[in-house]
Amino acid sequence: MASSLHKAGLALCLVVLFGGSILHILGGETGLTSQSTHRLGNDDAYIGYRYSENLAAGKGLVFNPDERVEAYSDFLYVVMMASAFWVTNLDGVYFYSFLLNLIFASVAWGLLVFDLRRRLGEGYALAGGLLFAVCLPLWVAVASGLETTQVLMISVAIWVTVERVVADPSPRLVTLLCVLLGLSVLARADGFILPGVAILYLLLKRQFRTATLGAMAVGLTFGGYVLWRYHYYGLLFPIT
Repeated sequence: MASSLHKAGLALCLVVLFGGSILHILGGETGLTSQSTHRLGNDDAYIGYRYSENLAAGKGLVFNPDERVEAYSDFLYVVMMASAFWVTNLDGVYFYSFLLNLIFASVAWGLLVFDLRRRLGEGYALAGGLLFAVCLPLWVAVASGLETTQVLMISVAIWVTVERVVADPSPRLVTLLCVLLGLSVLARADGFILPGVAILYLLLKRQFRTATLGAMAVGLTFGGYVLWRYHYYGLLFPIT
């Protein structure tokens, strides 16, 4: 009986998360984003869409063809959004982005609930899942068309994996952590900050080998990305 109620409660959390995100689209601007006048999404999202559109069309990662300027801060999301133009048109790209963001938010929710249940029990898992689902800024993030929920998903995955690595530094978990740290670097221009904190935490936990491997993953990803940026845009650092 208790397990059935727990499952029903988790299902209700997902309904709240989905419903709140959809209601934010229907309601338009709430003042919680960036005072954008766009009804659908944040205006910054459409800058990224333009880059994604040109990339999908074979014109490169540019806003205007033949003008190599980096005016985005979310490389990984922009590249992923290029796939939108393979399945929909300009009118549908925002809704593709919304669906993608809802998936990211749902995965982040699932990771949090799973970790809370594993460590603290069903009651805490349900409470954490509910607090996550009713977070109004999260609904805004899902509906914004920006990379916020992708970054959130990667961040939650990093901390869940870090805690598991501390308890069991198996090769599989360490490899997963290194991949997540690299993805964080590519997800945002400031995406190296969270991996740095995670590596410091591993050092404090005396997980020196894992911290070293994580630092190598971050260094190689960041270095490779900087070299690519310099080759493509002629700059070592972003100007967004």
